[in-house]
Amino acid sequence: MNQPSTEIGSVVIRAAGLEAGYGDRLALEGITLEVGPGELVAVVGPNGSGKSTLLKVLAGLLRPRAGKITVFDAAPGKRPQRVAFLSQAESVEWSFPVSVWDVVLMGRYSRIGWFRRPGAMDVAAVHRALEQVGMRDLAQRQVGELSGGQQRRAFLARALAQEPDLYLLDEPVTGVDMATEEELMAVLVDECKRGKTVLASTHDLASVAVHFSRAIWLNRRLVADGPASLVRDAAVLRATYGGHLIEVSNGVLLVDDPHDRQEKGMAHHD
Repeated sequence: MNQPSTEIGSVVIRAAGLEAGYGDRLALEGITLEVGPGELVAVVGPNGSGKSTLLKVLAGLLRPRAGKITVFDAAPGKRPQRVAFLSQAESVEWSFPVSVWDVVLMGRYSRIGWFRRPGAMDVAAVHRALEQVGMRDLAQRQVGELSGGQQRRAFLARALAQEPDLYLLDEPVTGVDMATEEELMAVLVDECKRGKTVLASTHDLASVAVHFSRAIWLNRRLVADGPASLVRDAAVLRATYGGHLIEVSNGVLLVDDPHDRQEKGMAHHD
C-alpha cells in the first residue's frame, strides 16, 4: 500500500521514523513517507489520529521528538516563502476591523516583510487569489461579517496569495456547502497541475475519493499510504478507524467520528 518513492532531488517532504506529541502524549509514532511535487494528498484518520500534528510538524510549528524530516531538503520552517499553512481554527479577533483584503495580503508578508509597503506584484497576487476563490467582490468586507464558508475562502486566498510550492491545509473545506467545496477543490487541483504540492487533512472520505489522487491514513501510526481508492478498502478503514466504524449491511461501512457525526465516507467490500 505504500506509495512508490519519488526520484532523488524531486522530493518535497521526506520523513523517516517521525515521532511527535504534546506533553507526555505521543500523537505520531514511526511515520515514514515521501511526497513529491504536484501531488494532491489527503491526510485522513479519526479525531486525535495525528493529522493536525503532522501538518504542524511539517510547517515547523511543532518540533519532532524523534526521527528525521525535511521539507524542500531543509528542516521544517526553514523555507517560509515556499510553504503555506492553513490551520483548522484560525485565531482571529473577529470584531477587529480588518478587511478580507487585509487578511489575504498577510499571505505576502513572508516575501515583503511586515513593515514594507506592498508593491505591484503583491497587489496583483492578492487580486488573483481573491478571484480564484470567488471573493473579489467582498475584498473590503470586514472578516467578522463573513459566513463560515466565506471565512474559509478568505483564508485559502491568503495561502494562495503567498504563492507557495507546498500547501499544508487543515480541514480546508470544513463547514462549506457542496458547491463551495467543489470550487475550492478545483482551485487546489489547478495548483497541483502547476507543480504545487497539497497536503490537506479531511474527515470527508467521499471527498477523498472524488478529488484526491493519494491518501495517507493515520491512527497515530501510518496505517496505509496509497491511491485515494483505498476509501473502499474495508481492511484499511477498520485499521484506521477501529471503533469509529459502523457496518450497516452487506459490507457497507460508515465512519462515525465524533468530529463529524454527518460523515459521508463509506466503503464497500470488493
